[in-house]
Amino acid sequence: MPDSDYLSIYIHFPFCVRKCLYCDFASEDWGLERIDRWTDALILEINLNKERLIHSPKLYTLYIGGGSPNLVGGDNFYRIVKTLNDYFDFDTLREFTVEVNPGGTSVELLNTFRNAGVNRISIGCQSFIDGELKTLERIHSVDDIVRLLEQVKSVGIPQRSLDLIFGIPGQTIESWKNSLESAISYNVEHLSLYNLIYEEGTPLSDLRSKGVVSPVEEEQEWLMYDLAHKVLEKAGFVHYEISNWAKPDYMAVHNSIYWSGGKYLGFGPSAHSFDGENRWWNCRNVDTYINFLKNDKLPITGSEKLSVKNKKTEYFLLGLRTQTGIEISRFESVTGMEFIDAHKMLIGHLVGKIEGEYGYIEGNYFRLTHKGWFLCDYITGKLLTLIEERKP
Repeated sequence: MPDSDYLSIYIHFPFCVRKCLYCDFASEDWGLERIDRWTDALILEINLNKERLIHSPKLYTLYIGGGSPNLVGGDNFYRIVKTLNDYFDFDTLREFTVEVNPGGTSVELLNTFRNAGVNRISIGCQSFIDGELKTLERIHSVDDIVRLLEQVKSVGIPQRSLDLIFGIPGQTIESWKNSLESAISYNVEHLSLYNLIYEEGTPLSDLRSKGVVSPVEEEQEWLMYDLAHKVLEKAGFVHYEISNWAKPDYMAVHNSIYWSGGKYLGFGPSAHSFDGENRWWNCRNVDTYINFLKNDKLPITGSEKLSVKNKKTEYFLLGLRTQTGIEISRFESVTGMEFIDAHKMLIGHLVGKIEGEYGYIEGNYFRLTHKGWFLCDYITGKLLTLIEERKP
């Protein structure tokens, strides 16, 4: 954050037309008539946080995610923005992002977004191959993606980010390259690429258990990730975080707040907040959320105060995900361990994994390469284990 007077806000819109079979997000695809009641509850929640808001007068980033926020409707959207305008001057707002899904967004709604100050749209494409969209049980087609991209451009919203998934059953290197090249061809400013995860409790996980679908082999996923890095780098994108690529000067400002340990407030079901020392989160169920606020009660159902160990762990977990990396002097200060010793031991643990360098030291920083990022969870886990084992 530029200074402590600034604040980032996340709003979670919990509705979608139909949950995808791989989705583990806090979203519900039934009872869409509750959207107005959700909006009423959200506005109540914002106002119940008045004391926090009036002491953070400068709004830095605003992100509305979901779910499918394109279902919110123009009137409800204006009500939300007007409520925030009661507390903040939007002149300080650097980035205002709204997530949308293809096939359910009108030019009228996009104009509403733009007029309210939205300057960035994040589109849940997932693939530019119709067969892969069907495998994922997405409700849109490639034509819908193209139409939405044209609509966003026509209304003058300047930044567009696309989500794509690799590791889809049946996906090939060639079809993945096709999706990447299609995204590039529309001159978008930002791409977020995620490997398909079989989250426990999702229909996709059940299908795997029954042998109906099989995960893509890790080596194949690596080849797809490596291909993305090379293709996008050649197209002028900067690989600035493990799953994110951007044209220069178009990195996701709001998400960077999370990765750098910045402060933010979350509103809506399942939304999380962090003030630098404490983290708290809301209930996940929409009806429970609405009922809390009907009774003028904040829907907070959990909290934690970060210990020194927690902060240290998060610093390493988040830092190694980004191109900034971790500061070596800070590592040595908080662990009491010479970094060169940890570096040597990590190398020993990585023998036989992926050939080539996984990380490098530059000045006072240690950064992972994209090969290291592919093994980021493994590397971070080993690093934290080494730190614990070396404690006196």
